[in-house]
Amino acid sequence: TALAVALGSYVGPQYNICNSEDYWKQVRESTFPELRLVFLQQQNNNTTSLPTILWEAVTKNPSTSFLTPWSNSYKDSIIEVVTHPIVYHLLKALTYITITILTAELLLFVRCKATRTRITPRHVPGMITSSVVLSSIVVIVADWGFSQLLLHRV
Repeated sequence: TALAVALGSYVGPQYNICNSEDYWKQVRESTFPELRLVFLQQQNNNTTSLPTILWEAVTKNPSTSFLTPWSNSYKDSIIEVVTHPIVYHLLKALTYITITILTAELLLFVRCKATRTRITPRHVPGMITSSVVLSSIVVIVADWGFSQLLLHRV
């Protein structure tokens, strides 16, 4: 992805699509979009620092500060924060890692508990294959869940 973005900044100006400065501005805006919460929009209209705005949001008006401008539902606020690209990709990565590790550990635990013995070297390839296949299926389902979450973003 980084290579494609870097090549885009080189190819765009050569074919008069855009200049390099505009290209990098658009890359920044699409990679790090604005988090649309009430207290952050007040910060954009104000020259006060973000920690000061956050403190005022928590102390003075916590019931509405963390809402989105278009909704009075905290569900929409949570979806807004969770589907922000940085948070979204961090959560996906942590979820997939957790699924993979837990699947391997649980399969090993169930196998050892069922046979009341330790796993032998002869069974290691089968356990690895089973863990990879099962965790892949669970990751596919989790990926579907993450894509459904993106559909709820306004």
